[in-house]
Amino acid sequence: LRDLRWRAVTLAFFPDRLGLTCLSYRFAGSTLAALRIDRLPRRAVVVFSTLLWVVALTGPTRQVYDTIEMVTLPLIVLLVGSAPHRFLRVPRWLGDISYGVYVYHFFVAEAVFSSVGPRLGPLLGVTAAVLFSCIFGWLSFRLVERPAMAQKAWLLGLLRRRRPIVVT
Repeated sequence: LRDLRWRAVTLAFFPDRLGLTCLSYRFAGSTLAALRIDRLPRRAVVVFSTLLWVVALTGPTRQVYDTIEMVTLPLIVLLVGSAPHRFLRVPRWLGDISYGVYVYHFFVAEAVFSSVGPRLGPLLGVTAAVLFSCIFGWLSFRLVERPAMAQKAWLLGLLRRRRPIVVT
């Protein structure tokens, strides 16, 4: 299965791209471990990789972007994620919406790129997709996650008050 489509929206593109992505993260992790990650100029590598990735968004073809993405994004994720101290300060609101962004980003990105992506170009398309994903993540947090968390607290309180039934 390479491309599952419904109308003009791609629903899945497995296994080619996903398989390559998994391999690139594994290769990047192995390379960083072999190079002794603690000795690398972490900030410089992250800044350079991020700039290279942004430039690749405006590249001439998707293959150029994919190639650069397979190298730069694993480096960024692994170097920031393995930082021994606070490398970045993440605002609380971003942490609140992160699960919703994760859940909805694929569908939002596909909708943006299928409908207005060709007119916007890659950089504005990604910007629009990130913006709309954040909006959907915020809506999800406010309308679904926060009320569910309140119900969880209520339910746990109710379960703690119940007395066990003793059968004789």
